[in-house]
Amino acid sequence: MGEQRNIHTQGIILKKHPFGENDFSVTIYSPDLGKIQATAKGARKMTSSAAGYLETLNICNFQLYKSSVRYTIVQCQIQEKFKTIGEDLDRAMMAGMIVEIFNKSTISSEHCSELFHLLRQSLRKIGKTSQHFLTVESFKLNLLRQIGVLPDLENCASCHERWNTGHIIWLEKSGYLRCENCLYEHAVSEQNGHSRNTKNAKHIEFNIIKLINYLIRPLSEQTKTIAFNPEQKEQLQYLTRFFLEHFLDREIVSEKMMMDISG
Repeated sequence: MGEQRNIHTQGIILKKHPFGENDFSVTIYSPDLGKIQATAKGARKMTSSAAGYLETLNICNFQLYKSSVRYTIVQCQIQEKFKTIGEDLDRAMMAGMIVEIFNKSTISSEHCSELFHLLRQSLRKIGKTSQHFLTVESFKLNLLRQIGVLPDLENCASCHERWNTGHIIWLEKSGYLRCENCLYEHAVSEQNGHSRNTKNAKHIEFNIIKLINYLIRPLSEQTKTIAFNPEQKEQLQYLTRFFLEHFLDREIVSEKMMMDISG
């Protein structure tokens, strides 16, 4: 039986850019197909009715035609449009960061309904709540967990003892969390018996680990209003940014720009 040519699917528009004289190339994430590139023929013409539908963040129902070399958008109907995000600069910047992270962290052959639902839920939460920072951090952690690169955050990477208030926790440049004793032992081993030091590690508060374990829960279950000081906020952001850049080898440009603006 031949491969299906006409496809109906739902998808979130991650980005678009001009293609040729009259077309757009649209990046779509579908729970059925994963991340795909699709051509919207004639969408750049002033008379095209599709131009208003093909906006970043829109969730649409697509009718696609698949040839041997590309997908072509035959029809597009908006299912969900995040109006409140477009009307607020802070929300728009946070949503843009989420989409950039998602686009850089997923691969074309990877398709997973859980990733689609995570992105949709995160955008909905940004549109409805005021805790934008925590929504973004929760999104990062859950994305890393779902694609299988988030390290063990509940136990020491060496002795596997579960974290408690008595531990001094360190994040190593290798990307793993170790207690102080294991960190020193590991450092001595790496340095062939030289003196103990923590210059290549960052101290992480136990309360940040507790917060991370809360944020890894499904977004629908995160109902608390959480207050934390600037140092704790910096630690949480440092951890999630470190994991993204270390395990995915990706720099998040929009986040760096936001930090430069706020800093």
